[in-house]
Amino acid sequence: FEPLNDVVVIGATNALDEVDSAIIRPGRFDRKIEFSKPTPDERMEIIEKITKGVDFDESVNLRMLAESTEGWTGADLSGAISRAVTISIRREGELVTQDDLLRAVEGAGE
Repeated sequence: FEPLNDVVVIGATNALDEVDSAIIRPGRFDRKIEFSKPTPDERMEIIEKITKGVDFDESVNLRMLAESTEGWTGADLSGAISRAVTISIRREGELVTQDDLLRAVEGAGE
C-alpha cells in the first residue's frame, strides 16, 4: 500500500458474537451500522421471496411462520424453509406441510 492511499474495508455479519474481538476492538473500524431485525410484515416479504419454487400443501400458513419467528433474520428463515423441505423429502412427501414447517422451526437451534 502507498502511504497516501485510503483503504476501505466493508464487512457484514449477523453473528457478531462469533467475530474475533481483536477485529472489532475500538479504532479498527470508523463506522458501525446496525440493522434492526425484520418485522412480521418484512419477514413475510422475505418468506415470499425465499419460498418461490417450493411446493406447499394447502395446510401451510406462511403468515403464521412470519408472525411466530420474532427476532429471526432472513438467513434464519431461509434455513427453516430449507429444513422443512428436507423434512418433507425424508418422509417422501410431495409437498411441504405445515407440520414440516413447525418441525423445522422447532429444530432451528439443533
